[in-house]
Amino acid sequence: MNHCLAFPWLMLVTEPQDDLPGTVERAVSGGVNAVQWRDNVTPIQALRSQASAMRTAVPRPNALIVNSNLAFEDFPCADGLHIPERRTSEPKLQAGQRILIGRSVHSVEGAKKAADEGADYIVVGTIFASKSHPEVIPQGLQLITRSAWVVDIPIIAIGGITPENLKDCIKSGASGVAVLSPIMRAAAPYQTAKAYRKALDIAWSER
Repeated sequence: MNHCLAFPWLMLVTEPQDDLPGTVERAVSGGVNAVQWRDNVTPIQALRSQASAMRTAVPRPNALIVNSNLAFEDFPCADGLHIPERRTSEPKLQAGQRILIGRSVHSVEGAKKAADEGADYIVVGTIFASKSHPEVIPQGLQLITRSAWVVDIPIIAIGGITPENLKDCIKSGASGVAVLSPIMRAAAPYQTAKAYRKALDIAWSER
């Protein structure tokens, strides 16, 4: 692992919105300790202009990870790069630079392939029915359990994760959970993140 981020991970996956750094800062204050910055629509120059504010919103040792739709070399302040299952992408790094590399996976085979190719962590899903992707059929907790049998890197569960069901993800072998709309679209991101963090820490201590 190329980062000292403490377990369990509460990863926030972002979506474009006004005052994104403000929302992220409130979520991190509430207990988010990894942010996957994902944006497929905003022009790259506008995103570059937000980089400093996003880094301030996610102070280390919390991790700021850019999605692979954002070229890592454009965001040297980031701690890592997250790559989809069906895409390979090698970031351009400065000499001696080490970063987190994450992969999204949707199958046990994908989990093993990602680990074999050097991923530091995998985001596994969809676990439960998700509001952000209602068309996707959830695969259930067995995807976590079976993936944990074949990899020895952290597994982050995604898809329909709530403070109530995340304990089942941890018991199944996950080292954390990833959340999008429940926090990003919350009226109070701080309080929502805090509820997730409290439930996650309890689940982690009881695993």
